Amino acid sequence: MQDEELYSGTIYLIRHGMTSGNRERRYVGSTDEDILETEWPVLTERGNKLRARGVFPEQPGFLAVSPMIRSRTTAKLLMPDTKQHIYKDLRECSFGAFEYRNHEELLGRPDYGHFLETYGKCGFPEGESYEAYFDRTNAAYLDVLRDAKDRGPLVICAHGGTIRVILASHAEEQREFYEWPAENGCIYRCERDGETGKLKDVTLLTGPSD
Repeated sequence: MQDEELYSGTIYLIRHGMTSGNRERRYVGSTDEDILETEWPVLTERGNKLRARGVFPEQPGFLAVSPMIRSRTTAKLLMPDTKQHIYKDLRECSFGAFEYRNHEELLGRPDYGHFLETYGKCGFPEGESYEAYFDRTNAAYLDVLRDAKDRGPLVICAHGGTIRVILASHAEEQREFYEWPAENGCIYRCERDGETGKLKDVTLLTGPSD
């Protein structure tokens, strides 16, 4: 999508650090829990290492965050002196009846079996549909691009689902939603082309050693 009023340039996509629910492999959507305290030094060190390598900005031009505390704490640890701009629709998917339950607790439910068979595309019972989540997240992403115009580099700190929606929808490299890795604390760097609106040179900056 070509739009002179939208940001183009370097974008960093960050998933929040691990929470207690994440550690127990639960569906953590609307539950507003903070990251584990053990994550604090890990994330601080990660930001410092990436800055030392010259691949992470000393001071972002614009920082957009989900309203959930796990995202806001992560952004604070990685970029302590940067103002946070909160976008409510960058929040995670509404998991409905699956909220804060894990695989073992959901086994045996017919709706969960159907969910697994469709790779989540059937949506969540009593929660958001796959299409509604994509629409909401992409609308918020466009709002961020408008607000960040000429204020790069742009950083978006949110959730695994948020990152996957943005990459599945806009990356030049075509992959399905679940084909984009999005571990806790991961950081992607990419370039948004102002002519096509596509995200190019998508690079995962983090790995087991970071």
